[in-house]
Amino acid sequence: MDLKQRFEKINRSLKTTYHRVNKSSGGILEVVRRAFSHFTEQRGAETAASLAYYAFFSIFPMLLVFIVIGSFFVDQYVVEDQLLSALQGIVPGVEEVIIANIERVLNGRGAVTFFALISLTWSATNVFDILVKNVNRAFPQADIPDFLKRRMLGFFMFLALGGLMLLSFAASTLSGLIPVFNIPLNGRALHETFIWRIGAFLLPVGINLLLFWAMYQWVPTIKVSRKASLTGATIAAMAWELLNFLFARYLSNALSQYRLVYGSLSTIVVLLFWIYLTGMIALIGAHLTASIQKAIQDRLHERMG
Repeated sequence: MDLKQRFEKINRSLKTTYHRVNKSSGGILEVVRRAFSHFTEQRGAETAASLAYYAFFSIFPMLLVFIVIGSFFVDQYVVEDQLLSALQGIVPGVEEVIIANIERVLNGRGAVTFFALISLTWSATNVFDILVKNVNRAFPQADIPDFLKRRMLGFFMFLALGGLMLLSFAASTLSGLIPVFNIPLNGRALHETFIWRIGAFLLPVGINLLLFWAMYQWVPTIKVSRKASLTGATIAAMAWELLNFLFARYLSNALSQYRLVYGSLSTIVVLLFWIYLTGMIALIGAHLTASIQKAIQDRLHERMG
């Protein structure tokens, strides 16, 4: 048996093993393989890098818009503190780059005009424009929206993000008030119970899940089943929470090494790296949703045929 025949035999054996494992997993292995294969074909890693670039230049005007609009309802410093605590939980030392610069801008500005607010919002939605385009690329049957539609979808995603941040702030305020009222439950204070700890853990995951689900359900220009979008969103939300957990612990030891190499730019490098990983998760989740959607359609066709 020559080398070519051996290679073909090994290849057939691997294919047989793959199909056997895929069948025993209920088709999950093929769903994952197809998702990562299409992600690679669409140059997902390069796209995540471009998302990191646009997100870095969008995050400052985005946070400024949130602070300016939020200051109409509550004190500006309350909004800043909430944003700071949310960002610190993700990237240690990020306040050096983001919050400090935002405070200098706010202290040096006069009243924000309507046109200035529109300009900031336009800059803030640049990253969502790129995200809309590449989420649709994850679905082979989807058409890429034109510039106007992408901007409209990006604006709605921006509003949705603002709404979820508002929900997060409200939940954070409520969770801070519960211990003050000392609500009893089965002989113990509510904030000391196991149910409270579980709820405190699941709440941010649920908010992230809503964001990913809305993106995978409504951004594609084709109809996506709720089962596919919810499954993809759940995996993406859990992966993002795991990323934040591991990334924060990694940086608690490695941030000094970044500062040794990059000096004053270390926090910017860390922030860009975190945004890049976040973009990877969002895009992989989109491709996974598209793969699940195809698996659902294939099974439906098999039943009908």
